[in-house]
Order: sequence, then C-alpha cells, then structure tokens
Amino acid sequence: MPQTSKEYDFERLEEGRQRLKKRRENQALLTAAESAVLAALPEVFTPVDQVAAKAAMPQGQLLAALTKLELLDLAESAPGSRFRKK
Repeated sequence: MPQTSKEYDFERLEEGRQRLKKRRENQALLTAAESAVLAALPEVFTPVDQVAAKAAMPQGQLLAALTKLELLDLAESAPGSRFRKK
C-alpha cells in the first residue's frame, strides 16, 4: 500500500529527530580538543587552515579531530579540504 504524504512527512520528521538525538549523544563523547574544533566550525564549508586558526591548534591535531567529528556525523567535508558543522 503506498504511503500518504502525511505518513511520509511524519517518517521524515521522526528520522530527523533520531539523527539530532544521535548527534547530541555523540557530542558527549568528544574530548576538549574535539569540542573546541566543533565550536570553531561554521555551518558553511570553510578551508581547513581558517578552521585551524580559529581553533588555535596545529593542523595535524585539527585534522584528527575533524576525522572523528565526521565519523560521529557532527561535521562533513567537501573537496578542497573544506569542512562544516552539520
């Protein structure tokens, strides 16, 4: 039986709520350095060197934190070493 528009919208809303809940749970797993990187990340794609300057940490440490943030679905990357907060 095909889904109605309202059923589909409700399912999408619930999926979004579950993703948000998971992201909040994942934030509790972060170290202080990873939390600082997350706080320094804007919501638009930004070059990694600008994020490093804002987070005031070496690029190597920053890239390790960004990798973990991506794995925890808290950040995403784009071509050209650009990152943003999800």
